[in-house]
Amino acid sequence: MTPSSETPIRVLLVDDDPMVRAYVGGFLAGDPGLEVVGSVPDSDAALAVLSRTEVDVVLLDLVMPGVDGVEATGLFLEQAPGLRILILTSLDDGERVGRALAQGAVGSLTKDLPANALVQAVRAAHSGLRVMTPPSFAHIVSQQRPHRSPDAPELSQREQEVLDLLCAGHSNNEIGRRLFLAPSTVKGVVSTLISKLGAVSRLHAVARAHELGLGRLHP
Repeated sequence: MTPSSETPIRVLLVDDDPMVRAYVGGFLAGDPGLEVVGSVPDSDAALAVLSRTEVDVVLLDLVMPGVDGVEATGLFLEQAPGLRILILTSLDDGERVGRALAQGAVGSLTKDLPANALVQAVRAAHSGLRVMTPPSFAHIVSQQRPHRSPDAPELSQREQEVLDLLCAGHSNNEIGRRLFLAPSTVKGVVSTLISKLGAVSRLHAVARAHELGLGRLHP
């Protein structure tokens, strides 16, 4: 089935900056598999849209006057429990993103994402995946990582991001979708991790990561 013959994913964009709404909304409207059912400046206007229109995914600004993205996440999900909410931010504000995730958001995206990555993120969220751009992802996982062994190898940020998802049992394709990486890139990083951890397989690498305090389960 082609995207044009599927029921479009209904997206609501909530951001107080009209230029962001025009810019991001233009990307989304250009994809035949997506339908922008609302583009509004604040949570009150968003709640009004949710009261009269079916919405699948909300792209929600983190920092807005009045009710911010953290509080709005809880309000939106009270009104429409099946929503998938992606926090949209121009800030590397992991603490607020973490609170939004605790309220029920499924991920966080920076506003400078390329158009194709933005569309992929909306599709991934709609399908049930959690998606986050690296700055927010790195902050969230660093808050929940176990004590690191002095024998643990040094890992790059990308290697740690892949390892965290590997430890949660995700396939290379799923890791690539969440981190916006090509499967071949993920495969290469996983091979490097296996070598650095002194492992002989993916499963052994996960076990070694937990032994060394490098890995954690991620939803």
